[in-house]
This record gives sequence, C-alpha cells and structure tokens, in this order.
Amino acid sequence: MQYEFRYLSAGIKNIVTDSPPFLSGVYSELYCKELGFSDQIFEIEKAYDRKYPSLNIYLQRGDKPYVTEGRNETPEQAKEVDVLVKNFLDKYEKTYYVRDFQDRQGILDLVLEHID
Repeated sequence: MQYEFRYLSAGIKNIVTDSPPFLSGVYSELYCKELGFSDQIFEIEKAYDRKYPSLNIYLQRGDKPYVTEGRNETPEQAKEVDVLVKNFLDKYEKTYYVRDFQDRQGILDLVLEHID
C-alpha cells in the first residue's frame, strides 16, 4: 500500500498492481487469524478505497502452471487462497469483475473502460 499511496497521493491517476491493499486483510486472516485484526485492516482498506477507488479484477487461474518460487503456498493452498479472496470480496461487498487469466483483450478492455 505504501508504494501505491506514494504514486496516487502525488497525482498519478491509475496504477496496476497484483497486490492491492485489500489482499493485506485476506492474508492477515489466513496467516494471523489468531490475532483477530483482519476486520480492522479491511476498515482501513475501505477508507483508502474511498479516497483512491479501485478496479478489482479477479483472475481465474485456469490451467496456468503454478510457479512455487517466491511463493508461500503450494498449488493446492494457492487454490484455497483463491476461494478465500473471492469470499472476502463478497463479504466486504467489493465490486469486482471476473476474467480468465488468458483473456488479455477482455482485461485490457475492462481497464480502458474504467480509467480517466
């Protein structure tokens, strides 16, 4: 979130990231559930999103080979994270679009529809 904030607060209108602030809450729920602060992280994220609205695209994994290098999860655990992300998008009523990871043109068209 720090890097996004740096650019957005400086006036950059659009950035693309594979790790939006929303995911901090998802991963805190996954790895730090016993601490019980994911709800607070989501509240911070909602305030951030009011100031810097996001376009959320949920990419369906499909048959893309899973690269374990640099990852904390096995392929099976990553699929569980996929479900958790989607559940949290629904729970926190985030607007999101679903696209296949290979639908490059569809993803690009969606982004172009939403940028200033």
